[in-house]
Amino acid sequence: MTDGTELFGYFARYDETTEINTWEGCFLERIRPGAFTRTLKENDGSIRLLFDHGKDPSIGRKPLGKPVLSEDVSGGLYSVELLPVPELAHIREAAAAGLLGSSFLFEPITELWTQPARPTPGNPQCLPERDLIDVNLFELGPVVFPAYKGTSPSVRDKAASADARHAARRKYARMIVAHQVRSSGATKPAVSTGSSIAARARSLQIHAKAVALGRKNCRTAAERDRSLKLERELVRGAHLLLTTRRSAEISPVATFRTNGPAMVR
Repeated sequence: MTDGTELFGYFARYDETTEINTWEGCFLERIRPGAFTRTLKENDGSIRLLFDHGKDPSIGRKPLGKPVLSEDVSGGLYSVELLPVPELAHIREAAAAGLLGSSFLFEPITELWTQPARPTPGNPQCLPERDLIDVNLFELGPVVFPAYKGTSPSVRDKAASADARHAARRKYARMIVAHQVRSSGATKPAVSTGSSIAARARSLQIHAKAVALGRKNCRTAAERDRSLKLERELVRGAHLLLTTRRSAEISPVATFRTNGPAMVR
């Protein structure tokens, strides 16, 4: 049973650059179009929708409702019919007032790291850049402080949402044709399982540099230990690639896993 109010919006936007400056590192990050395609297709209902990642003291890890997840050419979308409980009244009002963003908990599966040769208007500090090409999605929902702009959820009456979805499908059908012409394969990773060993090693080295740059942001000893461990694993991976020269002996950079915690955006 729901109260007839639907919360909807983007939980992530494609091709939008944001600066990550945490214990994970200091770098620019983008989500490539199609990064959520596989994980949404494989979703068996295990992806949860929580408020503030379950950290709100009054709501905690109580689900807001059963989410409907999808994507279009602009990013990942969600909608949920909010459960009729008093604790969710504030979320409805805050979303209607435009005071919330959205965030997601994920694990990178395929990623590409690059280091610009010179500063650009979009990267004046010449920071390492990370493109997320394929991710595992675990949880998402409205938050007070989102990492990505353009993810503000909205509310609408359930009765009006069906017409809105039909209109969105028609708009998406028109947009996807234009996007396919415009992208012409641009979503393919520049570093993949078929790339040279040297290129894979370089990507790991850039990732390690980004982690080291972000160490100043570690707020606790535990975060600093995680940061150091991650950097060591990345450096070791690059060293193994360069010394063994045999791709079968180590995962390629596109699927390099450090077994760290899931990441929040």
